Amino acid sequence: MNVIHTAAVAALVLSSVSAAAQQVTGGEVSLTYSRYAEEQEVSFGDDETLSRRSLAGSAEIGINREFSLQGDLGFHDFQFIGETGTSLGLHAIFHANPTSSIGVFLVTESLDSADNDLFGIEAGSALGAIDTELYLALVDGDADGDAVFGLKGAYAVTPQFSLGAGFDHIGGDDLSVSQIALTADYDVTDTVRIAAELGTSETDYDGFEANDAFFGVTASYRFGAARGATFERRGLLELIPGL
Repeated sequence: MNVIHTAAVAALVLSSVSAAAQQVTGGEVSLTYSRYAEEQEVSFGDDETLSRRSLAGSAEIGINREFSLQGDLGFHDFQFIGETGTSLGLHAIFHANPTSSIGVFLVTESLDSADNDLFGIEAGSALGAIDTELYLALVDGDADGDAVFGLKGAYAVTPQFSLGAGFDHIGGDDLSVSQIALTADYDVTDTVRIAAELGTSETDYDGFEANDAFFGVTASYRFGAARGATFERRGLLELIPGL
């Protein structure tokens, strides 16, 4: 466990201990399944299904009206490689006004075959029916030197239904991923949401190349604020549709 990993764990533990004295403003728990639309040729000419199943959650604690801490925890199961991974994240957030927030985040990820830490900046806004979010991060670990960038937006067609689009890019020597996706979200109730994602991904990972469509479905339960937590979870394991 490196210094960044230790710091992230310690910070999340401290924030949890102080939760009783603070206000939990929002969060969510979600189940996700994603995979490439077609089977991929990965070795010896065989076609394999590359998919990911995730159980993840976020919780945000209000320090005062302007500042809050958000903690993320995720468990990820990758079908083809037969490995499971965990991700742990912490965001320090400044709410500039009722519609705009900026933050810094730290994420530590552990896969059976790789460990990485990400640290970066993020910003989001909710202006009327339009929500936008962007982030930029650097990676330290097995994917050392990689940079990660993302931009997403959504438009509320009705109070219960929204459509959106997003772009994410991971750039480095061993891993390169570019993804464009369309999203749809439907609020079944005030707390339960169903989301679907359809996109294309170009992936080059340690000699493995995939250029294909992918899809994902997510069911989530939100609590606290209507939006749940302020920011989405970050990390390489959250982005890759399947391995």
